[in-house]
Amino acid sequence: MERPTSRSQSLQRIGLIVAVAGVAVLAIGNTLPWGSAGELNRYGAFDSYADGLWAFLCGLALIGVLLRGGTARSRTRTVQLLPALLGIGTLLLAFVGFRAVQAWVGSLAALGHQDGKLEPGVYLSLLGGALAAAGGILYSWVTVREMPVLPTVAETDVDFARDLVLRLLLVVAFTVGGGAAGVVLALQIAAGLGSGLILMMLALIGAGAGAAVGDRVWKAFFGPPAPSGRVGSR
Repeated sequence: MERPTSRSQSLQRIGLIVAVAGVAVLAIGNTLPWGSAGELNRYGAFDSYADGLWAFLCGLALIGVLLRGGTARSRTRTVQLLPALLGIGTLLLAFVGFRAVQAWVGSLAALGHQDGKLEPGVYLSLLGGALAAAGGILYSWVTVREMPVLPTVAETDVDFARDLVLRLLLVVAFTVGGGAAGVVLALQIAAGLGSGLILMMLALIGAGAGAAVGDRVWKAFFGPPAPSGRVGSR
């Protein structure tokens, strides 16, 4: 089996580090206010459509794909491009959140409130999304350049992509459900505290549990059958 050269492995490692750093920066940004209009009127990562949560979950999916290690040696184009797609998705979701805060500040200005402004949290989240995208793109670029797709693999890539998309959709659905449950629980626990850190922690725990359940559901109902062991083994 072909493996990336040592130089390519170094570049992939850099891509992984940049992506992890980006998701970490994004997470920090999500715990801080994104916008404010005075002391009591604040906009955060979990307000409105919870853009910060979606960007963070997409970033976690990126890190999960990179840490599994199979992408670096994959001969399937779908898998090779997945880090870039997830990184770009993280950036786009962070940018959607940035634009949402801008719209919020603009709506306040239209109502005559001139004290609305963007806070550092939204800039950190946007920076984190950009780093995640850069790391994912670098990782995919190195893999595509170093690992050509086998003809036999290319023929079955469509089927593989279909199974992969089904698995991702299932895992994402359970992840989103678990993350949302964590946010709801955090809002009950931290009512009146406005703690973005508590929201992030419980959202992360819920999302992780949901992802694990979603992956097990896929394996149970759609995954390949488990290899049979020795007679009498369990």
